[in-house]
Amino acid sequence: MASYSQESSIEQALAETFGGERPCELCKLITAVETEQQTTPANAPDEVISLKLLPGQAQCIRIAPSYFTAAKRSPTDRSAAQRAKDVPTPPPRRV
Repeated sequence: MASYSQESSIEQALAETFGGERPCELCKLITAVETEQQTTPANAPDEVISLKLLPGQAQCIRIAPSYFTAAKRSPTDRSAAQRAKDVPTPPPRRV
């Protein structure tokens, strides 16, 4: 349409662009694909297509570093066993 509007009026450019008498390369390609799809028969409904899922071989992915450092603990940290014991005093009451 841009090239047609440079040569003539907008009205005539629209008529030439969408009139169908002078299709562009993309329109020609679309028409060719559509006619090819119409001439090629689709898969018959009674035709059975069997698909098989085969196990593939994947590489092992390492998600953790190959080295670990011991966590430094402060003397105030308590072990899980100590934290699991009952609280020696009753909980505070609401006044």
